[in-house]
Amino acid sequence: GFPPQLSTVRLGEVKPITPGHASSQLCDPQTQYPRDGQCCSMCPPGTRMQSSSSCLDAVCDPCGTNEYQDKYTTDSKCKRQPYCDPNTNFESPVEQSMTVKTICMCKDGFHCSGKECITCTKHSTCQPGYEVVSEGSQTSDTICRPCPSGTFFSPTSRKCEKWTE
Repeated sequence: GFPPQLSTVRLGEVKPITPGHASSQLCDPQTQYPRDGQCCSMCPPGTRMQSSSSCLDAVCDPCGTNEYQDKYTTDSKCKRQPYCDPNTNFESPVEQSMTVKTICMCKDGFHCSGKECITCTKHSTCQPGYEVVSEGSQTSDTICRPCPSGTFFSPTSRKCEKWTE
């Protein structure tokens, strides 16, 4: 085969970078964005950018109640925090951060009904003749197993115990 053709670049097409300006490759992708050959400042986490911001003078407003922004941003709006509804057995978050998304946690005695944790389900209680293998947690239900033959369920120890003569 033939060597691949290299495309030629005419020098007239390349815009020279004037001193004091930066190409987009030199901007910090975490905290800056390129505009008109300059590196412009983004707003820090927990804030949103005002429309009156200029490239080198970012005007940033703090996020409002129940809002957050977890990264440096050029967005004019913060993201909404999820609502952890106490009526669907979620704990009310003690304190919400403007920089971190709130994770809704189920109240004691309840677990997430699915991976997304849209609702909380009450832990199962073991039927008579069954013992608890593992107590329910935030993410899993109580696991029960039947008492083996020759044993009975003791309500005091909440375990299966051998019959004594």
